[in-house]
Amino acid sequence: MGMEESDAWAMFEKEGVLLSKNTLSYIRLGFEQYFEGYYPASSILLLLAIESALRDLVVAVSGQPTISSRYGAFNVILPRKLIELISGTPELAQSLGKELVDFLSWFIGDSIGANYRNRVAHVLMDVSELDRSFASFLVWLHWKFSSFRVAGNL
Repeated sequence: MGMEESDAWAMFEKEGVLLSKNTLSYIRLGFEQYFEGYYPASSILLLLAIESALRDLVVAVSGQPTISSRYGAFNVILPRKLIELISGTPELAQSLGKELVDFLSWFIGDSIGANYRNRVAHVLMDVSELDRSFASFLVWLHWKFSSFRVAGNL
């Protein structure tokens, strides 16, 4: 028996989920696409939402800003690189577990790893790779995030 869309979404509607409204809107749309069988669309939405979810979780566990000033010809405020956030937030490893954080680093943003975030964002990944298995894995990762809580938000 498989998971129904309403069951999947219910994980995120419970009190205390530490994800922003924008992140949740991407996840919801990604789930809708997944349960309609549009796996490439679901994969893209859910993969982008993982980056946003990680940024939300970094702020929740550490209070660190996820932006930094970069100076050059112009003063610009840019998002910190995801790999910097993952590796530079020990509270994330304490909360999610070192193994999951190491995996996410390899899966999402490490240039010597799978680096799926960049491969999808820069259209370097063949659309045939965005299949049901890949989308199912991303749904599972979001389930892991939905169950995450920090002290005081239990």
